[in-house]
Amino acid sequence: MDQQTSIQNNLALAPYGEAFSRFLSMKLKQKKVTYPQLAELLEQKGIVLTPGNLRNKVSNRLMPTSLFLIILEVLNVKGDILSEILTMAKEIEDEV
Repeated sequence: MDQQTSIQNNLALAPYGEAFSRFLSMKLKQKKVTYPQLAELLEQKGIVLTPGNLRNKVSNRLMPTSLFLIILEVLNVKGDILSEILTMAKEIEDEV
């Protein structure tokens, strides 16, 4: 893949990454869970990450899908998560 294509891909994906980050941050606030508490919840599932590492994964918008799913599980997030994230992504895209 050439550099220009990579740049275009990153621009197209940016709203989705931002929506993911906002969604997860919002859920942490709603559930009143801090990053240290999230790290403890994940450790109970056998996943050892530091609070700083988790914070970076969220703010950098880079996280394996499997980690995202287990975070949703330990936070007990319910509902139509996909629709929420896609709606956020569309709103972010429209802002640009």
